Amino acid sequence: HLFNAYIERMFNRRVANSRYSQEQTKRWLIWLAQRMIQESQTIFLIERMQPSWLETKGQKSLYAITLGLIALFSAGIGSGLMVSLTLGLYLGLIAGLTLGFSSGIMAGLIFGLISNQINPIETLKWSWVKVRNSLILGIIVGLIVGLFFGLSSVLFYGLLVGWREGLIEGAIAAFRAGLSIALTFILLRGLAGSVIETSAVPNQGILRSTQYAIGLSLIAALGLAIGSWIVGIPILCGVILGLLLGLWGAGEASIKHATLRLILYCHGYIPWNYAHFLDYAIQLIFLQKVGGGYIFIHRLLLEHFARMTTEQMFSKDEG
Repeated sequence: HLFNAYIERMFNRRVANSRYSQEQTKRWLIWLAQRMIQESQTIFLIERMQPSWLETKGQKSLYAITLGLIALFSAGIGSGLMVSLTLGLYLGLIAGLTLGFSSGIMAGLIFGLISNQINPIETLKWSWVKVRNSLILGIIVGLIVGLFFGLSSVLFYGLLVGWREGLIEGAIAAFRAGLSIALTFILLRGLAGSVIETSAVPNQGILRSTQYAIGLSLIAALGLAIGSWIVGIPILCGVILGLLLGLWGAGEASIKHATLRLILYCHGYIPWNYAHFLDYAIQLIFLQKVGGGYIFIHRLLLEHFARMTTEQMFSKDEG
């Protein structure tokens, strides 16, 4: 076949930085071409990869479980530290386990299965659509955090001044914490803009999303630290809570993208440094660069790779 001869000829050329074997290169280009055909894409942007590119139910379940574990550890450690600062190490451990597991299950279900679309934040502006779409999720987050703070307050004040007063203080704490957290979470998710159709560098959307997430996390941490000082709880509690809200409120796309890339890499579909490999494919004259994206040099070559099959496609090459 003409394209088979072309592919072999390109591999026989002397190319700098040829650290990838022919088998690896073919397997990764075959997989990429098949996904591009499946998604009706002409230009491939790294940041536009979606969980729908995972091929089996097991891989999609692993994606949801991994997101849940990230939420479990981040929320568990964060809540454990906050309660330890106010109520002691023992209660902090209990709170960390309780809130960690509940957050892990919630994140796995919501971010991994229900709302698993990856939408990078490439421009930062206010979006009422994002606010409306985040209302239910924000209320759920507020209820969980409010319940957590309410129960902690009931236990704390109940042991000190009596259970009746503890219930009253717990209800007040639950309302304040739940409302403030829900509003903060929704506001953070409302600060998003439209996706830029063209990019200048590979993975630009995720890089910008990460930058915005860091900035908004610091803003949330500062705001909640001030709020903590006003209500008389340790300032570090507000800092930790703000960082967690920023992480999941604004950094959702970056977390999802990193999780997806890790699963694809572990299954042998992509290399660790994807941009480096795609640039190598450009040297082989299989791809060409369009801004921050990549395109096969000809539609027929894309279709040829998509029709190719290899038994090694589903196992990692050790070469």
